[in-house]
Amino acid sequence: MSEVLATMPEIQTESCPACGSLLDITGAQIFAERTCPVCSTPIHVRRSFGQYELINIVGHGGQGVVYRAVDNKLNRFVALKLLRTEYSSDPEFIRQFESEAQVTASINHPNVVRVYSFGADDGHVFLAMELVANGTLDELMEKLGRVPEMRALQIGIEIARGLKAGFEMGLIHRDMKPGNILFAEDGTTKVVDYGLAMLFEQQAQATGEIWGTPYYLSPERLNRLVEDFRSDIYSLGATLFHAIAGRPLFEAKDASHVALKHIRAQAVSIQAWAPHVCNSTAYVINRMLLKNPDERQQSYDELIEQFQFARDEALARMRVGGNTPRKARVVIDDARSQKALSWFTVAILVVLVAGLVFGGMLIMKLMKAADENNKPVPVQPGGR
Repeated sequence: MSEVLATMPEIQTESCPACGSLLDITGAQIFAERTCPVCSTPIHVRRSFGQYELINIVGHGGQGVVYRAVDNKLNRFVALKLLRTEYSSDPEFIRQFESEAQVTASINHPNVVRVYSFGADDGHVFLAMELVANGTLDELMEKLGRVPEMRALQIGIEIARGLKAGFEMGLIHRDMKPGNILFAEDGTTKVVDYGLAMLFEQQAQATGEIWGTPYYLSPERLNRLVEDFRSDIYSLGATLFHAIAGRPLFEAKDASHVALKHIRAQAVSIQAWAPHVCNSTAYVINRMLLKNPDERQQSYDELIEQFQFARDEALARMRVGGNTPRKARVVIDDARSQKALSWFTVAILVVLVAGLVFGGMLIMKLMKAADENNKPVPVQPGGR
């Protein structure tokens, strides 16, 4: 009998917040949904996770679930990210995760979401982070459709500063997208999830997949080439293109075709879809999206300087109440289109020269005919 009791799982209970009745939550998942059998109130059970009291879900993603929580030891609100359970069973993943999180936690910059603690507990890998609760760029884009040029440029400046801070610690982000750009209550823009993409990419490689959102992946990432900070610059450029233009840089019927366009399709200027933006804005974003990393900005300082120049130009235009004329669709020429344009230009010149020669000959002929008609008629002697 004692052996049977020893193998029985410990019964766990939790009180219903509405009526106080005890619920059996033995074996329930973290924040699992239940219905109180007494008052029928829908509730979430197992709200406690270590020192954290879970309040509500603030986001879902491919990596896991993010909760708004209270740190009961330090008495502060945090964002608690619990990674998907399959990652918790891989000791090597946990080891690398803690190593990356330790470096990320050392970044102290106003444009990077702070990491407070990390680890594995109760079968879950977790990150406790600064709670940035004023929404994401993804949500802002969904709400506005198109983000105003000035706002987008300021976002670009602040995120570039955050990416620079990570790069100075030896990190590249590898998953720059609207959902990883957060807004604080004071309006500050912050980048989140530093260092995680590399771990999930390693997991995905086992199945031959590429981790990331195809709308924002760099060509070198898709070609499985070595990445550096310029890949993050490309992804940030694709993010800002989407925000300002109201549509992604490339669209297709599925993720594979979107990825193929990032590799092979001819680049299109942002002024094709947002003709109202300043030339300086178009320049900085179009350059960020060049397929060859050597042709993009070669440092974050250079990128930030160009963003600031574009912001100043846009601000000056707003102050005088002017608008740039609506431009036709602008395409960034590749070598093939430049060659075609050269032949087209030569053909036009030939036509123009031929027209001038023909026109000159016609004018000379008409003038000669006029001279013939105006010659005096000879008068015969004795005639009238």
